[in-house]
Amino acid sequence: MPLQTAIRGRSTRAFLPPARTGLFSTIITATFPRSATMSLLITQLVDPAPYAERPPSPTEQDPADEVENLSTVGHVTEHPICYILDRGLLSIVSNTTSTSSADTHYHLVSVVPIKLKMGVYICRGKLVPTDGQSSEALPVVVKVSLSQSAFECHQKEGRLYAGALRSLSGRVVPQCYGLYELDQRQSDSTQPYGCLVLQDCGEPLMSFESDDLEDPHETRPKLAEACIKVHDCGVLHGSPTPHHFVLNDAGEPFLVDFQRAGENHTCIVEGTDGVLPEYGSLELDAYKFTRCEELYFLYRALNMWVQSTFRCFNSYYDARWVSHPAEFAVAYMSSWAVAWQYVANEVTESICEYMMVNYPDDLGPEYEARKVADAAKLLEDIGKLIERNAARRTVAALMAME
Repeated sequence: MPLQTAIRGRSTRAFLPPARTGLFSTIITATFPRSATMSLLITQLVDPAPYAERPPSPTEQDPADEVENLSTVGHVTEHPICYILDRGLLSIVSNTTSTSSADTHYHLVSVVPIKLKMGVYICRGKLVPTDGQSSEALPVVVKVSLSQSAFECHQKEGRLYAGALRSLSGRVVPQCYGLYELDQRQSDSTQPYGCLVLQDCGEPLMSFESDDLEDPHETRPKLAEACIKVHDCGVLHGSPTPHHFVLNDAGEPFLVDFQRAGENHTCIVEGTDGVLPEYGSLELDAYKFTRCEELYFLYRALNMWVQSTFRCFNSYYDARWVSHPAEFAVAYMSSWAVAWQYVANEVTESICEYMMVNYPDDLGPEYEARKVADAAKLLEDIGKLIERNAARRTVAALMAME
């Protein structure tokens, strides 16, 4: 049975001022054990700085006085985006916690809004132990369900964290501290339906581009590996886009937001070994890929491999020729009557372009910097190769005459 927590004093409305989201202040007073039995009491207010004397910081207050202190805040101006948790008791939904820690009680404090999207209000905060014996504060993300459909999605997400993804909790996906449902909610109420409390694992990625990754060659394989581990648990994420990957302070990635996830997923293509190409290898066609479509398109988005063809003379050729430019040039010249100088310049330009696209952080700039010298050397190599080929043909002809 959930621990019942009584609300003391009056709660106030929570507003998200359009131009002042950074000043929004929230206190959630909760008897919050990290076990399967817990409930929350939430009281919220807009930052009172413009109106009256600011209440004491939550970390400086006696928890027993928090709600009463909040009720002393003066007049609060209403804003278009608002929600109310008024005299509401939140109770844990079964099978939505992935933690197995000791039975510790917490206050959820210092909550700051992040964004409002698709019926979900997302905040950041900290869980502070109520016993005063520990200085540990756990950073969390709180996803408030503003609609029935959002609450159902959060219920699905919480049960995935507690079930199929439990082995990855705190390593690849966030720890889940539970989904909470608002008791005795009126059908015509403007109150939210509940909230999901998750470990705050860091900042989301802006994109998969090199400029947005601190170390692209190290980070990209880690992002792919995180999604692979989720798939190996039988879960299809559904939308592994940049903003669903977050990095902690150590640069380790976490995959978040499983509202669109699918269960009982079979990732390995039937009849294959499921082995994936190494980072930096040549791109595979989709029909040769041994895993599901989601991983295939993630690999492409992450630039996990290099293009398997390169463009030269307005056509596309196997990228393996890039390592043998002189042989490629001579093979092309055997089919077309073109000048050596033109071929050398065109092949060098095409290889530089290929390198800049596929190795923009290292080899690409190196090739571009020595392009003129490479063209001159390639011209020399073409001459030597043609002479060797001519000599071979002469020897072969003489041997045939004997």
